[in-house]
Amino acid sequence: MRALDHNDDNLTDKDFDKLISGLLNNLPDLAPQGIASRNGKRQALRRMGLRMAPGLTLDHAPIVNIDTRLHAHIHRYARKIALALYYREQGRIAKASHRVLATWGQASDQRFLQRDLQPRQRHGEQRG
Repeated sequence: MRALDHNDDNLTDKDFDKLISGLLNNLPDLAPQGIASRNGKRQALRRMGLRMAPGLTLDHAPIVNIDTRLHAHIHRYARKIALALYYREQGRIAKASHRVLATWGQASDQRFLQRDLQPRQRHGEQRG
């Protein structure tokens, strides 16, 4: 839910430190590897087809290195949250026939960009 709250006043330094501490405690090998180098930022922006706004330098680009193994953890937690919300709202456990669709995208996740941002092919259509 914090991702939906863009008001910085609602996240104190103490709250942020607690979140980072939890991440480092539970998934220490998947913590962000730090700020990308200038060349790394330049390559990432080029891959995404983005450019820096006039007057800004690569030092202003908020790009960090994130381990791709993190995606499996994000999807697992999203599934747990979805099932918990279903139970809270419906008062019963979701059946095996229920499905949870969770997507999580980061600009660094090229698989997400290619899979979800390209036009989908309908059954029977041929690619042009």
